Amino acid sequence: VAYLIGSKSLMAFGNAKVCPIADSDSSIRLIYWLDREVNENGDNRQTQQRIRSIHNNLKTFHDPHECRTSVESLTEQDRLILIVSGSLGRDILQTVHDLPQLSSVYVYCMDKKLNEEWARQYRKIKDVIVCEQNLIDRIKFDKKTLVNIDQGISFNIYTITDDPNPSIIRENESFVRSLILLKSIIRLRFDPKDREELISCLKKQFHGNKRQLRITEEFKQEYSNETALLWYIHESFLYTTLNKALNEQSIEQMLLFRLYLQDMYEQLKQNQYGSQIRVYHSQMMSFEERHDLEKSKNGYISIKTFLFANTNQNKVLESLINTQTTSDKCKILFVIDANPSVATANPFIDISRFHSFMSETIIMFMLGSIFRLKDVNRDGNIWTVQMELCGENEHNLEQVFEYMNRIHGNENRDSTIDRRAFGDIAHRIGESDVARKMYDRQLDEAPKNDPVRSDLHCSLGRSSVIYMVL
Repeated sequence: VAYLIGSKSLMAFGNAKVCPIADSDSSIRLIYWLDREVNENGDNRQTQQRIRSIHNNLKTFHDPHECRTSVESLTEQDRLILIVSGSLGRDILQTVHDLPQLSSVYVYCMDKKLNEEWARQYRKIKDVIVCEQNLIDRIKFDKKTLVNIDQGISFNIYTITDDPNPSIIRENESFVRSLILLKSIIRLRFDPKDREELISCLKKQFHGNKRQLRITEEFKQEYSNETALLWYIHESFLYTTLNKALNEQSIEQMLLFRLYLQDMYEQLKQNQYGSQIRVYHSQMMSFEERHDLEKSKNGYISIKTFLFANTNQNKVLESLINTQTTSDKCKILFVIDANPSVATANPFIDISRFHSFMSETIIMFMLGSIFRLKDVNRDGNIWTVQMELCGENEHNLEQVFEYMNRIHGNENRDSTIDRRAFGDIAHRIGESDVARKMYDRQLDEAPKNDPVRSDLHCSLGRSSVIYMVL
């Protein structure tokens, strides 16, 4: 059951944890809305209609005692979302907050800053909201199924060594190339035509699939930068399609999703987890991949996709132990230490605030995050990989970041770039085909008398020259 607390957006409540996801078909998911004026004005009545169009189990209350009695009458198996006004929320949460049937609370109010102050003490408050559309978005996504957050890590390895082994050199080149590529895509300036191109490509990809076409149309009509994370962690085409492009390092596909990646990055930065934390992630891994990690101890890995990890070690271990062993894979437990003050360029957040029925604190790391491999050891049939999130002040990676600065032209790596600049970077890392497409695209859009056209023609000529990656 969830509460909507009378108030009128997505805030980070530090290290707040959330409430359990209903895993039984016998449980009932409800929404209660407590506000003295819940039925008294046209705006609230209109909001009720919008909520009921998504969720038909909405019940409204203007009296706190009546609401409290109704909450207490629910069973522990029920799941309630409570929407509550700022003034009534302070009172009722003192008595109902710890009830197991209450999953989450939204404070729906007029003064966000004022209500955020007292709301921080309650872990089940997911958000203090002042905008009706933000409230509707949260309820809509709460109804969706969460993606499988146990997906395995896909990574590149960087080995600290003086050995000129060609295999190690190739691995290190892939590590650097991937970081440069990701950073450049996030910096590439947004063009409204790119969103239209993404939607068009998705419709072609899902031709004949009515369900995915419907979701694509919803994405087209309803997506905003504030809902980027919600679209990713809830079951939709984004999780599978984007992860496939990231795992394969498909530049053209990644470019299609660049607006979305930019929004995700900004949302992670805005909701950065507030303190040092240790989390756990498990997966089955090939013996070759495990050997690569073992021989790279004291080296580094960068993740190609977003990484989910759980604070509950026992639950992660139990899941791993119960996973059936196969002849070609081994069990891996990742133990990850992360400090937000160290890795400022690679944010990580608690995603449990973004779903009303999630029981544990689940941490999500930004793709491209770099981890130091501290140790790899075996205990029975489980391999433990201990690693630590790194920042750009990592001494052993100074040469990597200096090289990245040169590739980026020694400019501010947080500033936006146009297609020509992206083409230049792509050419420097050996992606001449991508570079030429960028130059051609900008040429097509540049006015005939634009002086930049001559520079673009020069860039096209240079793109035919092979550029060494490292």
